[in-house]
Amino acid sequence: MMSVRVKGLRVNVRGLAFKPMLFKSLVNEGVGGLKGMGDSADVVSTGTDFSSLTRKGTSNSTSTTSSTSSIDNSNGTNASTRSTNSLASIASHFPPCISIGYGSGVFQQNGYEGETPQIDIINIVNNTRDFHRANLITNNHHYSGLKWLGLGIIERFQNFGPVSMYFNPFVNINQSMVKYGVISKDNCFKDLVEWENFYVAGRFQKPIKFINEKDQARDQAHDQSHDNIFDKEFDKELDKDLKLLQLANQYNLFSALIVSLLINRSPNITEHKIYENITSLSYLGDPRMKVGGENPNKVKNIVSKQLENFKVLYSPMMEYMVDKKYLIAKSDGFVINMSTTDKIELIRYLPRNFRDSISKNLNEMTDKKLAKVLRTALINLVARPSLIQSIKGFFTAGVVKSLKYMIAKRMKYRRR
Repeated sequence: MMSVRVKGLRVNVRGLAFKPMLFKSLVNEGVGGLKGMGDSADVVSTGTDFSSLTRKGTSNSTSTTSSTSSIDNSNGTNASTRSTNSLASIASHFPPCISIGYGSGVFQQNGYEGETPQIDIINIVNNTRDFHRANLITNNHHYSGLKWLGLGIIERFQNFGPVSMYFNPFVNINQSMVKYGVISKDNCFKDLVEWENFYVAGRFQKPIKFINEKDQARDQAHDQSHDNIFDKEFDKELDKDLKLLQLANQYNLFSALIVSLLINRSPNITEHKIYENITSLSYLGDPRMKVGGENPNKVKNIVSKQLENFKVLYSPMMEYMVDKKYLIAKSDGFVINMSTTDKIELIRYLPRNFRDSISKNLNEMTDKKLAKVLRTALINLVARPSLIQSIKGFFTAGVVKSLKYMIAKRMKYRRR
């Protein structure tokens, strides 16, 4: 089944000023602040590097006939282990959605030498029930025994717990093992902007790849009756959604950078250490890290292989921090140069759900105390959603696939 066809939109932030003031409505109103921003020119003037897309009416490559391309924050570096065509071909099996690849199966990580990791994908959809209804027709074999209980039960598991995400792991698509999650557009945006559960937000703070199907990558067995989905109104809505997703994630990235600096135990910090701090945020409180369900060297393994991708992703915000003198550049890194007033001002930029959990008596906190408060808040934010999502996995994946996943993770822990 076909995935989304993307037309238009070119955004390249290099050389453009980073504008935190764009986030004012997000800071004050949360996800409600995104309303009406999709048509703003400012939305596409800053943000993640979407350089492989083209604005309508312009060309960006030797081919202008393909209606779809990959958009990502890797900027074409060699840190990607999967080609765009390979990922697009996988995405072509899903009903219409925005497909986003992440993790060790999409970007190189240390510790996977000689292995072919599972490909992780998140599918952002307008309506999860409609997605599952269509997916059960063409990809029935992707689902566990829950499919025999009906669409209503699948939808209940979709929305159970803090994270409204449904995963199908260890699915064989085009001779590749794939784990894909399904989340509604509204829930995705809310987590990016408000840090409601940090499940999507934490993953999107690392390099990700936007996957969209090329015409030539379509599954030839696809029922052509679905072609009528791709009309002008659908393309127009998708174009707006991509702009809003870009803006929402820029706010998420900026917030992650702020926290990464505030939790650092020393005023001296290297660029590499900043990215390690950012990567570690989503693992604080993750129960898998405590029971040996995840590689304890995961953070270092991610950053060491993806440093250039992180630089592309965060360079506009890093330049802003230097320009504002929150960071003082030196030969071997940076000095964090923030007064108590500076820190409180930056904390006011953070997503409101997280901000409200740490906003007491900030004026009276030492740097060490503030770092501890921030870490504790992140642990509290991450722990429950991660635990419940892991429990959901036993049902949505099925017992056999769940045990297979746990054994694979445990083996990786032992070989660290």
